[in-house]
Amino acid sequence: MTQTKKKVDTVIKIHDYLLETEDTIYEVTPKYDADAPDGYRNSKSTKILSDTTGRNTISVAFNREMGLWDTGLYESSPMYRDMNPTDRKTLVSKVEELIVEPFENIYGKNKLDPRDKDSEFWNYLDDTSFKVDLYQGKLFHTTKPLELLKLFICLANKDLAPKKGESAPQYRTAQFCIENKEEVRNSKVEDEVTEMEVIGKFYSLLEQEKTLNPILRYIGLKNIDVANREFAITMFKRFIDNKQQSYQNRKLFLDAIELNATKNGRKEIIYYAILSELLTKGKLVKVDNEFMVGETPVGNNLKAAAKFISTKPTMQSQVDEMVK
Repeated sequence: MTQTKKKVDTVIKIHDYLLETEDTIYEVTPKYDADAPDGYRNSKSTKILSDTTGRNTISVAFNREMGLWDTGLYESSPMYRDMNPTDRKTLVSKVEELIVEPFENIYGKNKLDPRDKDSEFWNYLDDTSFKVDLYQGKLFHTTKPLELLKLFICLANKDLAPKKGESAPQYRTAQFCIENKEEVRNSKVEDEVTEMEVIGKFYSLLEQEKTLNPILRYIGLKNIDVANREFAITMFKRFIDNKQQSYQNRKLFLDAIELNATKNGRKEIIYYAILSELLTKGKLVKVDNEFMVGETPVGNNLKAAAKFISTKPTMQSQVDEMVK
């Protein structure tokens, strides 16, 4: 009886990234650069994205010391020199089975020889030689052996960063990210749903100044008075559309809304706003890294202090007196 190959058998783990080699489409996406000019950051990109720019051509380096092409396809690849021998053997065994063999079945067994210094494939001579043009929107179909080979080499050489690890130091020089296209689609849908929920809840509270003002302060939007409707909307939109932290900021707002739905949670948010105001006026001080209300330490940060006070009626009375 023939056994069906399990899904895990088709996955290659390279630099902690799980590359699915079976019938998957991967998409090249922009990589966020915190040091880029504002216009680029808003596009979550390091490059101007057009037909003539925003491209990066990748080739394979020849290691003169070891006399071979550093492809990552074989155990002898210099990029693996610091890897545990057992892990290296396991990785390369999968690479040979899932990438090298399918490629050689179509293009021949000698094409990928890492020790062929004069290789017409690894040396870029013409369009039949190895190269990868990376740009936003480029797709890799893993059912096509050449495209899978190119994708693997870009990942092995860290020329493409996993989207979830794009800020890791090891991918500092990568100009683009790679994502499973299905995950890209699902992520976009989820982001759109979350954005609609956030905007809906914000506008539903816009007429309730006493409720919304403390919530905005709780999530870090200080000096915003909902009475100035236009300014409040502008600043909130900027907050939830922040390209570097849009997910975190939207979740922060929804979590605050959920917290506000409970009696103690509502008190916690209100007392956070009160404590923030007292701190600004110099009426709340820290002693030995703890905020003090009277002689009582209430927490080493404002949220911890607000949470503590929200459950202590006596402490609430003391804070109320400090406001007067």
